[in-house]
Amino acid sequence: MSRLVWVGLLILLFMAAVSTTDISGKWSGSIEFKGADGQTQTYPLQAEFQQHETALTGTIGSDQQFPVEKGIVEGKNVRFEVTTAEGAGQRLYSVTLSATSATQLDGTAAFEQDGQKRTAKVTLTRSQ
Repeated sequence: MSRLVWVGLLILLFMAAVSTTDISGKWSGSIEFKGADGQTQTYPLQAEFQQHETALTGTIGSDQQFPVEKGIVEGKNVRFEVTTAEGAGQRLYSVTLSATSATQLDGTAAFEQDGQKRTAKVTLTRSQ
């Protein structure tokens, strides 16, 4: 019986440790990708996230902020989508980040540009 109690306590402690990542707040950093011409392009990026348990909302963007859609936080992993206005159309970004520390998020964004699937490197640092 005591072995089951210890196993249960360990599971609860593990679940509490995994769910303690809270990325609510302001973040700044950059998004870097190769353009259609093959040249590396880097743009500043600002984000403001609100986390409620595992649900994530907020905004992210460079010159203009766009709403975070379908946001979810699972332990140190963060996933969300962003639809931006690009010229006359829209661009959907699927973003996956990992918390490398309490103040750093690193990962990738996937999107389509000129009919080509592309990925970008995303780096964010907590600013507040």
